[in-house]
Amino acid sequence: MGTNEEQALVNKLVSMDSNAWETLCREIAPMLLAFVQASFDCGRERAEEVVQRALTRAVRSIHRYDATRGRLADWLKGICRNEAITLLKQDARHIRLSAIDGAARASLEQIDQAPIPPQVMARKEIRWLIHEILYGLRPSHRDVLTLKYLKDRKVSEIARAMGQTEKAVESSLSRARRAFKIALLAQTRHSGDPRCEALL
Repeated sequence: MGTNEEQALVNKLVSMDSNAWETLCREIAPMLLAFVQASFDCGRERAEEVVQRALTRAVRSIHRYDATRGRLADWLKGICRNEAITLLKQDARHIRLSAIDGAARASLEQIDQAPIPPQVMARKEIRWLIHEILYGLRPSHRDVLTLKYLKDRKVSEIARAMGQTEKAVESSLSRARRAFKIALLAQTRHSGDPRCEALL
């Protein structure tokens, strides 16, 4: 969808044209569904719930959409991200770190040394916890940790991607790891795990 077509669609959405909303759902909803599933590694049913909630919110706030700040799809992705995080936190309330086994706990504790092993990331409760903590961090911390530990990028690759020196990236990683561990500790304390001090 081109810029002019997108703006025409937005104008119709603002006027609450029902055909325009049908067009939006038909053309953009599948992309949003794929985005949520890829970003949060959730099942189709949960992703559909996120997209449905996001589109409902979009209906109420379309008049606040500003094309000068980005494309409509990116605006909708932002709403999906917020809705996913909200649902993620609801799911995470049922998780207790004391129920996570030693291997998974050790992997989280050793974030300084290596990427989180695939067998640990394959566990849904671990993914929920990591996503909840990451999305609670400031964007700069979240981005550098995601590149290093979830996407297994080298410091040199991160430096090129972020337009920074390797030394600056290493410094950012150090601060981000500390922030992650503090957030993990806070979550552990909230769950009542007496071993929380070992996580720092």
